[in-house]
Amino acid sequence: MGLAPNHNFCVERAQAELFKWAAGDDLYARDLLEKCVAALDEYPQVVLAHSLTAMIDGDGTVFQANAYPLATSAPRAPERFRSLLNDSGGDDDGAVVRKEVLLRTAMKESYHHADRTIIAELALHGPFYQVPEWLYFRRDHPGRAERSHPSVRARCANMDPRRGDPWRNPVPRLLAEYVWAYVRMIKRSPLTPTERRECYRYLGEWMSRRARPHRPVAAAQPVAEATPPISVDELVAGRKKSLS
Repeated sequence: MGLAPNHNFCVERAQAELFKWAAGDDLYARDLLEKCVAALDEYPQVVLAHSLTAMIDGDGTVFQANAYPLATSAPRAPERFRSLLNDSGGDDDGAVVRKEVLLRTAMKESYHHADRTIIAELALHGPFYQVPEWLYFRRDHPGRAERSHPSVRARCANMDPRRGDPWRNPVPRLLAEYVWAYVRMIKRSPLTPTERRECYRYLGEWMSRRARPHRPVAAAQPVAEATPPISVDELVAGRKKSLS
């Protein structure tokens, strides 16, 4: 059925107040969920809670500890929206989310970069909380979706097989739907008129920059040093501890 309908099916059938998508090959520390739920209980205005992300290889060894450069904890929705438009980083689609807020978004869609728009729409509903520890471990391997589906059409068809039809879903449409999703979310989100105008302005500025000739940019996700070194075996339940 494709990744997007499958993800949405899980949300629609869920019965709990909070929800988390979990990728089959990623790992997380035994107390990640506890700390995320505690943050959501303590801060009722927060709609999403997660931790810092560290990258692991096929054996579960950490090789990169990522910083979190996004301003998703900002008190104002336009500030959060501007940061998500212009900055990269984070793995917030693996966070613990308030389900009733998630159901108010467009959910997982299948156009180009649909994984970005759902996070941006959640940010228009409220701030995020990041546990300041590396508790989420994202596995990097040759079979990752962005590697096994390198083109726009292939990635979209992986999200929904119907996107593989080049006549009904030409690439310009897959790109246009991405931009239009931002317009729709600003229109339907719980914003004041002033906030809505501000978000539209940021979106216009972003579109203007995207229309200019491409210039090389810095690495999308800043890397932070992990001191002491992060041990997955120490943090993740069910892992054997190293004898060293």
